Amino acid sequence: MAIADSSQCDPWTPASPFGTLAQLIEMFSGGIHRVPVVDELGIVSDIVSQSDLIRFLSDHITSGPPFDKTVADLNLGTRNVIDMSVSAEALHAFYLMFANKGI
Repeated sequence: MAIADSSQCDPWTPASPFGTLAQLIEMFSGGIHRVPVVDELGIVSDIVSQSDLIRFLSDHITSGPPFDKTVADLNLGTRNVIDMSVSAEALHAFYLMFANKGI
């Protein structure tokens, strides 16, 4: 089992940047709280949270959400992704979280 698959709360359920808003909503409806956006090589490029999605829908309530647009087209999940080696010490993870606070 990979570390990414060990979460009891949010199982590894990646989205494509070419997936639609409707597909993203369907993923969240299954109880997932955060979705990694993964490129063609399987590398995490972004993370979209339920809060990101709700904020986007709220901002577009009057015009109606563009369900056929892709995640990339809508600029959802535009956070920098910080990663580290699975063999790194926990202290390094805490340092990265502290140093990148606010990202």
